[in-house]
Amino acid sequence: MKIVYVIQYFGSPDNSFASGRSWDFAHEWAKMGHNVWIICSDAYFIDKTQLPDFSDNPTISISVIHQSYENSFSFFNRLNAFLGFSIKALFKLLNNPNKYDIAYISSTPLTTGLIGLIQKKITGKNWIFELRDLWPDFPIQALGLEKSYISKVLYWAEQVLYRSASKIICLSPMANEILLKQKKVPAEKLSTIPNGFTEFSNLEKFQTKVISFEKVYLYEGALGKANHIQWLLKFFDTILNQDTEAKVIIAGFGIHENLIHQWKEHHNLTNQISFLGKISRDQIRKILPTVSYCLVTFSDWEILQSNSPNKLFDAISLGIPVITNTKGWIAQLAEESGGFFESDPIKAAYKVKNKFPSINLDFPVLHSKFKRSNLASIVIDSIHNCG
Repeated sequence: MKIVYVIQYFGSPDNSFASGRSWDFAHEWAKMGHNVWIICSDAYFIDKTQLPDFSDNPTISISVIHQSYENSFSFFNRLNAFLGFSIKALFKLLNNPNKYDIAYISSTPLTTGLIGLIQKKITGKNWIFELRDLWPDFPIQALGLEKSYISKVLYWAEQVLYRSASKIICLSPMANEILLKQKKVPAEKLSTIPNGFTEFSNLEKFQTKVISFEKVYLYEGALGKANHIQWLLKFFDTILNQDTEAKVIIAGFGIHENLIHQWKEHHNLTNQISFLGKISRDQIRKILPTVSYCLVTFSDWEILQSNSPNKLFDAISLGIPVITNTKGWIAQLAEESGGFFESDPIKAAYKVKNKFPSINLDFPVLHSKFKRSNLASIVIDSIHNCG
């Protein structure tokens, strides 16, 4: 089967901070004998002159669209970036109709769904819509647009896209439930296939890991309005005040990077605080074995409880306890990991004070259902069932 995988945010593990899900899926599908054509932007490439290398896998090809994007973009600049990518990607599809049998199209943003909708009308080819998070709900809630004309237009467009897609893949149980109960999407059209994690090929080297008496806290990912950076910094403030041996590592980017810089300068604790900025997925993987706790934080908008964040599954991949301020299935997985949920950052810091971190080496095994090699096969089954 020839699959075109359209995803605006893509990159190789050594040159991108994008989710590894699309990278892993493409390789797993190629192993199964499928031809995979990736259409993506270079927005998340760290070195934009270095393209992903598939020379070792001739059944994977890639078309890269130059389309800048930053977490700090305004609403209209983001919309321009989203539509710009979608229009360019659509033309690539329509100019190469023999290069694919089915389109697998990933959000965010929701505008990528326009590619599937239009190509289906012109070529008649089915498409799968992977919903990485729920748009337009998040910007509508974040901007307070619930009763606006804009929200009505966006919700109408959302329904048109859902009706057009042959299958909708949600990345969390809550997202599936919202589409089923609130948006009235037929159950037979929905599947839940979580983000998942990349297996460590040398996991055995971590089997003998011994936690040092210092505690190392990692936050990795976006530093945007959705990530409740204020909660994170209050938590770290309390931790550093009560434990002079604690270490804090922040690896991320976004509109609130300046808050991190100001906070770090205020504390002047170079031995205890590291801000790494934008780093690749491979670099994150090198840091993870040194970490005692991973932080997963989101702002207090209900829709964000439906997320399936990379940072959560990075922790799960090595059985690292997770501390989260977010309810729902993220809180459930955090507690199963040996971590916990707490909405108050100061209370969270005191909770962890007397809790010695314990790597749960059985946790990744128990959650083998989250291995991307397994999830990739489930996606292929969904594609085959599209008819």
